[in-house]
Amino acid sequence: MHKGTLIVIAFLFFVCSAQAATIYVPDDYATIQEAINASVNGDTVIVRPGTYVENIDFIGKAITVKSGNGVDVTAIDGGNPVNPYFGSVVTFYNGEGASSVLEGFTITNGIGREECWSAGWWHRLGGGIFLTGASATIRNNIIEDNSASNEDSGYGGGIFCERGSPIIENNIIRDNYVSNNQYGYGGGIALLCASATIRNNVIIDNSVTNNGHLPGGGAVSSDGTSSTIVVNNTIVGNSAKVGGGILCHGSGSLIIANTILAGNSAQYGNEMFIHDNADVSISYSDVFGGLSSIFVTSSGILNWGNVMIVADPLFADSSSNDYHLTWDSPCKDTGDNAAVTELIDFEGDPRVAYGTVDMGADEFHPHLYYVGDVIPNSPTEVKVIGDPGTTPVTLALGSGIQDPPQSTPYGDLYLLLPPVRTFNLGAIPSNGILTYPGTVPPSWQSGDEYPFQALLGLLAPSSVLTNLMVLTVE
Repeated sequence: MHKGTLIVIAFLFFVCSAQAATIYVPDDYATIQEAINASVNGDTVIVRPGTYVENIDFIGKAITVKSGNGVDVTAIDGGNPVNPYFGSVVTFYNGEGASSVLEGFTITNGIGREECWSAGWWHRLGGGIFLTGASATIRNNIIEDNSASNEDSGYGGGIFCERGSPIIENNIIRDNYVSNNQYGYGGGIALLCASATIRNNVIIDNSVTNNGHLPGGGAVSSDGTSSTIVVNNTIVGNSAKVGGGILCHGSGSLIIANTILAGNSAQYGNEMFIHDNADVSISYSDVFGGLSSIFVTSSGILNWGNVMIVADPLFADSSSNDYHLTWDSPCKDTGDNAAVTELIDFEGDPRVAYGTVDMGADEFHPHLYYVGDVIPNSPTEVKVIGDPGTTPVTLALGSGIQDPPQSTPYGDLYLLLPPVRTFNLGAIPSNGILTYPGTVPPSWQSGDEYPFQALLGLLAPSSVLTNLMVLTVE
């Protein structure tokens, strides 16, 4: 054989052997951390459904760690860490970049990493996710019930980032908190000398409480020389002493667009507190309560830009944490298309559905979803978003899922045909959201999966297939 041929064969062997691998948990490794340890740059770690009680570290690797079946059935639980000094659920500590991706998990029960920045002064940092000098991608997760609390100071009940440029997108960040005797910042997200991109997130019911100095930023705190982009977020129901929604201080800067700030609470600045040479520019956003809900100190700067709304955003049902937009919402079709960098919203719908982008994390678009737990013999609500008056709305239960889906004139068909059962839900009401109350069948068993899809309208050019919805029994 010719020497050159041998070289080519050897080169091809090297290229093939260096291809990225897919590692499964627990098939290949029992824990997520063991799978990360065994991976190399470019690999993907796919985690099967279940709750994994561990605290993981990406250890500088450019890998994707993602759930196989999504946030509803796959959790990383940081409860009872072996070493409470390293109590964050997920850590990025070794210069990780955008190719280090965490996707599709419920991140919960973290207490944060404890560090001493000066003699005798301890900080609890990043209950859910801790990043320092890292610019990882945090995508499609639920980050909930984490804390960063001790006697001195805490930063980032949900996420803490120092000296990095992370991408935080399409997440639900809720019910995280910081509680301290001295300083506390960022119940949902705390940024320290960082430059983050925060887009398409629902950030709700996070809090900062303490007895000390200016505890603030119930949803987001930006401190130091942070320079951050905040686009298409829904920030609701967060609380702090200052800046119930957002606190920006210490020469930080924020550019906010297409974002909803509503129902946040604070002693000073329900929606926002701007202080200490911070510079905030906001446009094409809804600040419910207007300028009176923003507290700007003499050293702060607020640039109140174009197309600002100060009205009730008219969510589907905020009492049930349903922050989809209704048909008449003032946030619908009033955003800035130029600020959009993603093609989808927080749950995968097209980001610009009706020509002009919506404000907030949700884009009004035909969509099928449910509210409530999927427990046998318990109530749940199926909801369908669509144009008012659309009829009939037909819900179908499939015997399985087509992968890949079948392309049709009405959208992608995910269900195997014929359907097991169909339900006529009626017509889309005037608010654009049809609610179908029901009870989970008592015969359904824990772990069972039931795929649904809806067709809006008759089989005509105007008919639309919704997304696939899979009910997984708890």
